[in-house]
Amino acid sequence: MVEAQCTKAIIFLYHGFDRGSGALSVNSSTLDSHLDWLRRNRVATLSMDQLLAFLDGRIQLPAKVALIAIDDGDATVHSRAWPILRRHGARFVLGLPTRLMESGRRGLLSWDQVREMVDSGLAEVASHGHVHQGLVHFGAERAARELSLSRQILQERTGRVPQAFFYPLGSVDDRAEAFVRDAGFAAAFTAQGGPISRASTPRFRVPRVTVEHQRTSLAGFYGAKFWQPTAAQRAACEE
Repeated sequence: MVEAQCTKAIIFLYHGFDRGSGALSVNSSTLDSHLDWLRRNRVATLSMDQLLAFLDGRIQLPAKVALIAIDDGDATVHSRAWPILRRHGARFVLGLPTRLMESGRRGLLSWDQVREMVDSGLAEVASHGHVHQGLVHFGAERAARELSLSRQILQERTGRVPQAFFYPLGSVDDRAEAFVRDAGFAAAFTAQGGPISRASTPRFRVPRVTVEHQRTSLAGFYGAKFWQPTAAQRAACEE
């Protein structure tokens, strides 16, 4: 473990797997190579609880850590990604849109599949909204219902109370941020950004790095721009 200013933390955001060449579909072989890269380069995968404890100042972390987030509840998370995540022992967080999940729509995870992953101890759940629409378009009363219903359904279906909210479509403004804070979530996450730090990361706009189909080069995706320490970190963290 290192001092907080010496930790580089990144949240990688995935969506679906092996669905073709769409921007938000990543080949499962690419996920496998990403996780192998993290292991070989001693980048630990975090749980959401660990990340929040770090941001709260309650724990220290290694110098290089990553959190894996997977949004939208696509069925390929279970059929294609889950065997790989399980083999690597990689922790991850599922951002689930509850109305879509409840509809039993073809192509989405079932609640049994979600519970299987959660019960393994590797997966956690986060709210990705109920109707999967941006909170920026809601009034206060509708936003409160949206957030409360999403949390209630996730708790009923998984036995876990979600602490985090993943903004649907990455849509956020000051009002949306206030809605999530007032609903009692511990943190909220966007769909854009880079590394995070305890000192400078807004708790209700935590950035995530979206993994897209064409961004498969390990040299580029996990390159120096992410892991290179700042000048302040070099001064404070030299051994």
